[in-house]
Amino acid sequence: MISQADGKVTNDEVTAIRECAAWMHISQNDADSMLNLRDAGNSLESAYRVLGVDPSATDEEVKKAYRQLALKHHPDRVASLGEDIRKAAEKKFQEINEAKEKIFKARGL
Repeated sequence: MISQADGKVTNDEVTAIRECAAWMHISQNDADSMLNLRDAGNSLESAYRVLGVDPSATDEEVKKAYRQLALKHHPDRVASLGEDIRKAAEKKFQEINEAKEKIFKARGL
């Protein structure tokens, strides 16, 4: 979110975020998902990136990806770590839900 504060994320910022993610043992897919969160409401393609699935994924694969991310990033899991962490988790969780809704709507689910 800090890198997006000025309205753009440069290639240097993306590289730095990916390096930090690797040091914190965050998977490349999760890091890429975080980088695409801002665009989740703008396109169906971005929604697929947030969930970490390909547009050709089956309905079951999309549902499974959503469930895994929802469990992993649920705000209740980090509630004891402080208000800032909880707020960040809420934002991530909301964007995951918005991506799911966009995909489900497009697929008629």
